[in-house]
Amino acid sequence: MNMTNPSDSGPAGIAIVLLLIYGLCFGVIMVMALVLRFVAGLFRAERDEISDKTREEARSDKRIIMICAALAVAPILVISLNSIGQIDFIDIALITATEAVAVFYITKKV
Repeated sequence: MNMTNPSDSGPAGIAIVLLLIYGLCFGVIMVMALVLRFVAGLFRAERDEISDKTREEARSDKRIIMICAALAVAPILVISLNSIGQIDFIDIALITATEAVAVFYITKKV
């Protein structure tokens, strides 16, 4: 069987793999957010008239996309730290704190 070593692919190969993992994580988080939004919409009071998206709903969509993009970085950071053998509890706590600050900033700014 033909096997390759990840270090043989060079920095570009590793970056491509990390980008693919980021895209997968972003997609999974985005689907979960949209399903959660749909389920929450089922329990909201019905509106009398159905209208196009308002500015607030469009801003909410933008906010959801930005939060999902920020949250998708966390698995990449964990994988990167694990690959160099430097992952401890404090590293996980720092990643969590960084993600919390990023989400807080996005919700306040957008």
